Amino acid sequence: MPGVEGTESEFRERLAAILTATPLLMQVLSVARHLSLPDWLVFSGAIYQPVLNHLTGRPLDYGIKDYDLAYFDASDLSYEAEDAVIRRARAAFDEPLRSMVQVRNQARASLVRG
Repeated sequence: MPGVEGTESEFRERLAAILTATPLLMQVLSVARHLSLPDWLVFSGAIYQPVLNHLTGRPLDYGIKDYDLAYFDASDLSYEAEDAVIRRARAAFDEPLRSMVQVRNQARASLVRG
């Protein structure tokens, strides 16, 4: 594919430039940081979709339907604890992100799957 040559360092710089140019993603990351969730991360389409869009000439946020925000907290795996975090996160976002951010405790999710 044209335009994909480069070193690992150059790829990291290009990735950072693409992601920081995606306003809603930057807002999700900023709010997530202030939520102080343990071992949190944003993943999935919120990360790869802006890159694909950049490579195909689309608007960076094209096709993003939600933002997956995961955290890892094994100290309380109850549904109630996860629900409290979900409610706190929802309150921290304004629309449209309030409806788009999906928060899950991955420690709890792996217990349920396991």
